[in-house]
This record gives sequence, C-alpha cells and structure tokens, in this order.
Amino acid sequence: MLKSLKIIRGKQTFTAKYEINRWNFNTLEKDMSRDIFQMAWLAYLINDYGISSQWLMTGKGEMFAKKKQ
Repeated sequence: MLKSLKIIRGKQTFTAKYEINRWNFNTLEKDMSRDIFQMAWLAYLINDYGISSQWLMTGKGEMFAKKKQ
C-alpha cells in the first residue's frame, strides 16, 4: 500500500532506510514460518508511516491511524 500511494518506492527503499537485511525480508515474505521477523519492522511502520498498530496486530480497523488534531 505504501508503494501504491508513492510514500515509498518499494521494499528496497524500506529495507535500506532501516538497515534491514533484504534477503531476510524477502525470505520471510516467501516463508512466514521462518523465525527471522523483527518487531522493530512494525515500529517503523507505526512511527514513521502512520500505520495503525491495531490493524497490524489484529487486522481490525483502518490501515492508517487517525491523526490527532
């Protein structure tokens, strides 16, 4: 979604920005049973891109957190 909204260019942009091993990221995408997931990856999405933590953890609610006014 971030790519389609042109917020990031793609996975390489995301992984390079946060110094994530892209091989691990791609491997996890293909095989979710691998034990290489890092909780920090979610924190980046929540803190820097406004993704809802509730949506990430439960799939409920809106993808993007509502901004406080």
